[in-house]
Amino acid sequence: MSFKQTYYGLLTFMKQRKFPKPLWNRVCDYYKLQWHSHEGTLIPTDRPVIWDAPKVFTVAVSHAQIHKYVSRIPLFMHASIDVQNEMAIAFKQYIIPPGEVLLYPGELVQDLYIISEGHCEVS
Repeated sequence: MSFKQTYYGLLTFMKQRKFPKPLWNRVCDYYKLQWHSHEGTLIPTDRPVIWDAPKVFTVAVSHAQIHKYVSRIPLFMHASIDVQNEMAIAFKQYIIPPGEVLLYPGELVQDLYIISEGHCEVS
C-alpha cells in the first residue's frame, strides 16, 4: 500500500467517524511529518497505520473513537475523562464478518463487546 493510499484511506476513515477537527488536524500533521521524514517511502504494511506514533497520540486517537460509544452506555456515560482514557488504552477494535460466532453458549469471558455498526444475534 502506498503512502498516498494509506493517507487518503485515513482521511476517509476520519470523515466517516466524524473525528473532531483538532484531532483531524493533528493526524494530518503527523502524516505530513512522516511523509517528509521518510521521503515518501512506503509505510510498513505489517503494522497498524500509526505504528510509530507516540503513545499519547495513539491514546488521543483511541479516545476520540471510543468516546462516542462509551458515552451512550449507561454504565460508562458518567465516567471521568481519566477512566475513559484508561478504557481507550485497553480497548481493541475488531471487524467481525457477518455470520461469525463471537461466543458460544455457556462460555465465560472477561470481555466487553461494543457493537458500533451492524447487529448481532443472541441465542
